[in-house]
Amino acid sequence: MTENRNRQNMKTIDGFAEDISLSSFFTLLDNEDKSISALEKQKHTTRKITKMNNEKYSELQEIGRGGMGRVVLWKDNNLQRVVATKLLHNKNISNEVLQRFFEEGQIAGQLEHPNIVPIHDVGVNKQGNLYITMKYVKGESLDDTLIKVKENPQDWSMSKILQIFLSMCYAIEYAHSKKVIHRDLKPENIMIGKFGETMVMDWGIAKVIGQGQDIIQEESISTLRSEGGFLTMTGKIIGTPQYMSPEQAKGKITELDHFSDIYSLGLILYEMVTGERAIGGKNIIMAVLQASKAQLEPLPSSGLFGKIPKELSAIINKCTQLEKESRYHSARELAEDIQNFLDNKEVKACNYKLVDKIKRICRKNRKEILLVASTVLVVVSCFIGWYSWNKRRITAVLVENAHHLLQEAQTKSNPKRQKENVLKSIDGYRQAYETMKCPLCKDHLHEYQVYEAQAWAEFFRQSEKVNDISSMKLAQKQMKHLLRLEDHHGYEDILKKEF
Repeated sequence: MTENRNRQNMKTIDGFAEDISLSSFFTLLDNEDKSISALEKQKHTTRKITKMNNEKYSELQEIGRGGMGRVVLWKDNNLQRVVATKLLHNKNISNEVLQRFFEEGQIAGQLEHPNIVPIHDVGVNKQGNLYITMKYVKGESLDDTLIKVKENPQDWSMSKILQIFLSMCYAIEYAHSKKVIHRDLKPENIMIGKFGETMVMDWGIAKVIGQGQDIIQEESISTLRSEGGFLTMTGKIIGTPQYMSPEQAKGKITELDHFSDIYSLGLILYEMVTGERAIGGKNIIMAVLQASKAQLEPLPSSGLFGKIPKELSAIINKCTQLEKESRYHSARELAEDIQNFLDNKEVKACNYKLVDKIKRICRKNRKEILLVASTVLVVVSCFIGWYSWNKRRITAVLVENAHHLLQEAQTKSNPKRQKENVLKSIDGYRQAYETMKCPLCKDHLHEYQVYEAQAWAEFFRQSEKVNDISSMKLAQKQMKHLLRLEDHHGYEDILKKEF
């Protein structure tokens, strides 16, 4: 018996689970007089729950207004949370607008992705206004963010702004996987949350490619209309001219597909990198005309973050090709190229020259290259130090031996042995000179030339003793070659001697 009563109570709770919070429900039960019968208690509680359900939302404040409606903040009294609500005016609204508004809620409500704003509810209020409630994102639009970036670029970086773009790409790729195209991608429809979240908003003119699929199917989105029902008139232009694809600007509504969104993403990327719109246009007509021909403003060499890398220019160019098939074939492919750029990997859209590839490899492996270069520098420095020390050691030995031979030549009485020692000392000085030969230390090398000249002077004197004219001439010639003018002192008799 107790079990049956428990089951009955469970059914009662379940029946109102969508309309009242459990805390409110149990508060009502506690306030009841426990002396009344269970049936009367249940009826009384039902009346109170119904009253609370009729007052599910209470308006807090208006945050925006447009020609067809307004955006307000509502408090969900059941869940005790604040939600953003789009309210449609109930006067002078066509069936087309009503259906599109309702479809916006259905489409966005089925797109469950971290970077797509969640839809909570669709309904009609007491005043007869159709409404859509959604998550209230505290933050600012990408449009406002880019204004701040232009004013204070030092607070931002290329990688930080591209992370926002990556989130957009993944959200759009998810929508495309569900056969939904946005058709109105622009910075104003991208929200940057207070805690860094990126949300793609405003799916008001989104299009489902194909209808009538089972809602349980993972790869599709369903709305109440079926294929062949309500369709936008061919030739009608829908969207924002500055961010339209060429086919969208030409009014080819039936031909729009995911390539159109990819084109719009390219225009947004252009603006995120340069700080300026790719399509200017003095008025809407000029903007539509430029968009229909894919006539973009030339991409400048530098943007918000200095020089625009070649890779980003190539990505933007590929996104915004006039022919659809020349663009990226998916938003994921676009995101992968952006991620490759951030990771210093090869970007598929970019044609690299050999120099570019070397630069890219250096950027990618900067730390490793710096480590190797430092190691090589240390090793080379050590080798140069050892090599220089070894040269000086060998040179010192040669000079010392040459000095010793020259001293012996001056003390020996045998003229033949004297000349032999002198020639050996000359050869030693010459070897010392050749060992230390270096174009950067000529003054230091002249010291060895003076040593050699001294040996030739001794050779001259030894030859003079035996009247060897040819040897004397040779010695004089070598001394004139080796000695500078300031070194002639003490050797004037030899250098000026005439034969």
